[in-house]
Amino acid sequence: MHRMFWLTCLTPLGCQSYGPHELTAFQGAPAGLGRILPKSFRLPVIADDPLLPQASQALERGDPAQACELLRAYADRHPESRQARAFYAEVLAKLGKGDEASVEFEKAIARLQEEKTIDLALIVHCHGRLLDLADADADDYHVHLHRGLGLYWLAQQKRRADEPPDAPPTESILCKAALELLAAHALIPEEARPTWYLHLTWRQLGQSAAAQRWLHESHAAEQVSYLTPRERGDLHLRTHEPR
Repeated sequence: MHRMFWLTCLTPLGCQSYGPHELTAFQGAPAGLGRILPKSFRLPVIADDPLLPQASQALERGDPAQACELLRAYADRHPESRQARAFYAEVLAKLGKGDEASVEFEKAIARLQEEKTIDLALIVHCHGRLLDLADADADDYHVHLHRGLGLYWLAQQKRRADEPPDAPPTESILCKAALELLAAHALIPEEARPTWYLHLTWRQLGQSAAAQRWLHESHAAEQVSYLTPRERGDLHLRTHEPR
């Protein structure tokens, strides 16, 4: 049910959240890696960097631990790459290392948030994969959290001219995001991340009183909660901006 609700919300706008059965080859990757990555990934092989071919060879000879070490080194070596960290996380997930994959997807999201122009499709993808991993672990809090965050970021995308007439409006997507974030908040009220995005969601919907309430709760919880550096910085700025 979790998976169907997520797909129902995202598919009409042309975004995808990839489950393990949807992982496939992508253009330009070494063969061993290409078979286990989403077709949307376009990570170029850097000519003078042998790490990706070496990781592929490690997978081919049945050494996933070595492949993961090489991919981690690749992501560390190329922090400028928008997709390198998500690339590494995707391979960890495919190899059954769900906890490690979740950490790396979160690092990928934090990295993406620092971009001047955020790759919204990739950040939605990362939250979708975190949702998949949480669903596999029956972790209801993170299922609701990442569905809500994915929907929030989906609502930030520009509407396409070729969208079908029955595509849900941005306001509808934001309302669905708010419901999911409220469900996450109800499960772990002391976490700041659901409340921060509830603030952003209601602010975008023009509901200033609700937005202010969630901003106050976010500020109260921020010291004991996980937030990305960008989220924490934005929360600090919003809390101290002139009224």
